[in-house]
Amino acid sequence: MQDWTLHSNATGGFFQCNRFVANNNNGDSSDANDESLARMLASEIGGSAQMETLRMRTRGQKMARFIHHFTRFKAHGESVLMEARMYQETVTRISSELQDALIN
Repeated sequence: MQDWTLHSNATGGFFQCNRFVANNNNGDSSDANDESLARMLASEIGGSAQMETLRMRTRGQKMARFIHHFTRFKAHGESVLMEARMYQETVTRISSELQDALIN
């Protein structure tokens, strides 16, 4: 997470931090490029170390993407539970205040 001053329209909007951005070591490589390269290598070479490295990198990228989205999904669920508790506490507090006001 970065400083809140960076969350503006200049950086892509306030919800940009929820987007998954893959961190590639060599910059221009993407999942699609890695998969097509792995397929090409598989057809040429039966099971090389380079192909295994590409497979492991692809797995790592997919796991990072899953963890990114799962973390946000879990945080959303926790937020819903917290909202429900806050709602119940607020209703209880308002009800007791209203009862006290009606009695007096």
